[in-house]
Amino acid sequence: MVMSRKVFHRLVDYREVLDIVERYVRLSPKGIEEVPIEDAIGRVLAEDVYAPSDVPPFDRSLVDGYAVCALDVARAQEDRPVPLRVIARIGVASQPPTFSRGECVEVATGAPIPYPADAVVPVEYCDEVSNDTVFIRRRVAPGENIDFAASDVVRGQLLAERGTVITPAHVALFAATGIRKVKVFQRVRVAIIATGREIRPPGTELESWCIYDVDTYLLASLLTSRRCFTYVLKGIVPDEVSKLKAVLDEVLDEVDAVLIIAGTSAGVDDITYRVLSQYEPGIVAHGVKLRPGKPTIVAVVGDKVVFGLPGFPVSCYIAYRLVVEPVLMKLAGARFSSEGPTVRARLLTEVRGIIGFRRVVPVVVSRRGNELLAYPIPIKSSSIAHFLSCDGFILTEPSTEVIKRGTLVDVILINQQLSISDVLYIGSHCPLAERILRKVLGPNVKLIYVGSLGGLRALLHGGCDVAGSHLLDPETMEFNVPYVRRLGLRDVVVVRGYVREQGFIFRRDLAGKVSSFRDIVDLGLRFVNRNRGSGTRVLIEEILRKEAEELGMEPKELASRIKGFHVEFTTHEAVAIAIAQGRADVGFGIRYVAEKYGLGFKYVADEVFDLVISRSAMSEKYIRNVVEFMGSSAFKELIREYSGYKVHRDTGTVIFEA
Repeated sequence: MVMSRKVFHRLVDYREVLDIVERYVRLSPKGIEEVPIEDAIGRVLAEDVYAPSDVPPFDRSLVDGYAVCALDVARAQEDRPVPLRVIARIGVASQPPTFSRGECVEVATGAPIPYPADAVVPVEYCDEVSNDTVFIRRRVAPGENIDFAASDVVRGQLLAERGTVITPAHVALFAATGIRKVKVFQRVRVAIIATGREIRPPGTELESWCIYDVDTYLLASLLTSRRCFTYVLKGIVPDEVSKLKAVLDEVLDEVDAVLIIAGTSAGVDDITYRVLSQYEPGIVAHGVKLRPGKPTIVAVVGDKVVFGLPGFPVSCYIAYRLVVEPVLMKLAGARFSSEGPTVRARLLTEVRGIIGFRRVVPVVVSRRGNELLAYPIPIKSSSIAHFLSCDGFILTEPSTEVIKRGTLVDVILINQQLSISDVLYIGSHCPLAERILRKVLGPNVKLIYVGSLGGLRALLHGGCDVAGSHLLDPETMEFNVPYVRRLGLRDVVVVRGYVREQGFIFRRDLAGKVSSFRDIVDLGLRFVNRNRGSGTRVLIEEILRKEAEELGMEPKELASRIKGFHVEFTTHEAVAIAIAQGRADVGFGIRYVAEKYGLGFKYVADEVFDLVISRSAMSEKYIRNVVEFMGSSAFKELIREYSGYKVHRDTGTVIFEA
């Protein structure tokens, strides 16, 4: 039986979803419970909380010193100290005495203030000459170094409103006023159902053409991060309408909301929308004006909310953050911003929108002086690792074609707080470069892999500190420096890196048969290419050009005869894995990954991998440590662990400055 295809008739804006759902069901908490304050983090207050006592409950000293009348020491100076008689010494939780003018009381930090003292002189400005006399060398103003009663919190003051998500600061405030328990709304119960015959749980052996279940654990961790939610995992359900409906029927009585993963799009095998169409009122929105995130389903079943989320992890994450989470937070009784925490940053390159959609653009955030800068990173909706290495994302407006460079934009943070690394590396992926940077810099470096050209462009716009590059210039046969000149980079230095062996990577049974693109064509082999902008792609095209010239044809003609020439992968590892899994026969890359995955290798050429560094970063000690390490004997020992890598005669030296 051939199933019909679903067409998205009307897409909704993600900000409309909350209102749409509330037309069918009341989004409100299901109950109230009282919990100890130490268990209240992340829970939602069910009632306003008022202070039952003053904080502090009495006047107390902020320092170790002497409680005095400010007028008595008004003339005190370093060279003309004022003597006062010490009548007592008190610590915390002590009954304060009363004293007269010309007298004082020695007090500890936190001790009550005796009458009629109106200031405390810190002990470092006092010289005690006997048991009952002290010389004061500094005058103090009335109120100085005293924490007055109710100066922090007044009894009856509103501490937190109903709907507040409780933080550690709230817990401290409740404790300070003597509150032991608070009333909170019950947690929202959520079920997670994964679908797909190709999905396998982590920890099991992965069969051919199958993938591990990412979204279940992504969603579970997102729910866990909000302690006002709890979840149950219902496992992986095959792509069969009857089986998914049976699981959904069972779980609807147990939870407040359901998240179904995948099967939401317009494919003939997608079943989630078919199942949800069988309920009343059923689907209330199918398709959201988000890219990625478009094939999101919102449904209401009785008084329960059910979401169908896209299967690709980035799409799933975006749909959860912008569509699902606001609804769940409303169910939890929380006052909540639909976007979550944001920062304001200046865009370093222009961003193109998609008319009719809000385009999700991942960015990394860096700091220049007091200003935050956002650099867009191109990422596929399936690339969760690359996405989560970014700091956040921006949303274009549906009517916006272009956001110009230099525009201030709101960056929606992926994590609750922004953490900017000391060093931001953007550029080509290299196992050795990653090892060097992590060895020298530890956790203080963030690595983003977008290819050599992408790294240089990021450096051009001020988007990173270091770019890794191995771009060959066919005209000069030099690496990297011609591209630095051509792109017009300024205030950068090129540090010579090391040499890597590049060549054809192939199945072991093809050893001795592949040494050129002509061999690939003659044998009818399937080739996998590298992405445009990568150094390896530049080398591939130069080799292709030379072979085509020898054959008396245009490079495009030779490329058209190579099966899979237009299939592009972004890393050497991806090429090797495709061959190891039998999805391709041959590719082009470094010897290191060929041996790592047990594949054959035919050497073609050496290439040079360099670090291009901004001058401002080069002035920092941690970057200089990287450069110094590359010129050390320790680096020469390290590089021996990487087959196909060699030290260059200029490794660790600055070969070009701009």
